[in-house]
Amino acid sequence: MHPGTPQNAGPHQSAPPYAVIVEEKKRHNGAWHISLIQPVGGDLAEARATGQNIAFQHQPETAGHKVGRRDVYQLGEDSWLITYDAPWRLGATGHFRVSVTRHIGSVG
Repeated sequence: MHPGTPQNAGPHQSAPPYAVIVEEKKRHNGAWHISLIQPVGGDLAEARATGQNIAFQHQPETAGHKVGRRDVYQLGEDSWLITYDAPWRLGATGHFRVSVTRHIGSVG
């Protein structure tokens, strides 16, 4: 256990064990931010399937319109990097990340 981790930091009763998180870059400052947290329950296989589905279907906030071509790259069992074309912005491209996460605790 990490030295700074409280001894009672277990999963909160209302927090599901797995969630899918989508991270995108903001257009104006380029900083990554979380645009979606999708709780998926306690089944890891279901969480991974949901993550992959979101990778293929998520409409990025920064795109503004429907994306053109989308390429999905699996970085590991639980993460994907998605690149897409934004043809209405003069051939611009964008990208976002999708990750399956496990909630390990809450403090406070």
